[in-house]
Amino acid sequence: MRWSSQMMLGGAGSLMVVLTACAAAPEPSAEAREGPAWFAQAREAAIARGYPNLADVPVAPRALPASDPSWDAVTAELVADRAALEASERASPAPADAGAQADAFRDEAVRAIEQTRERY
Repeated sequence: MRWSSQMMLGGAGSLMVVLTACAAAPEPSAEAREGPAWFAQAREAAIARGYPNLADVPVAPRALPASDPSWDAVTAELVADRAALEASERASPAPADAGAQADAFRDEAVRAIEQTRERY
């Protein structure tokens, strides 16, 4: 047999093994077929709740005008988040020599690695 014929027969044999393995696969469990219980509960809740009707969405140039009271809650939340971030110790600016410190740390690490390589 020629080499290409052997390759085709080998490929066909491999295909048969794979198909046989798939045919002999065990039947999936009920959970594998239907999904976990939490998913079934969430699906049922979504079906019971129903889906929104897109025709009910108002057509307007702006969904929420600036005078809408819901923006007040959003603004208050952002102001509170900003205050919390500014109060954090991590919010302080980096020292002026932070770049030089990082370079010195890197150079020291490179030297340590090179010394280790020379020893071994």
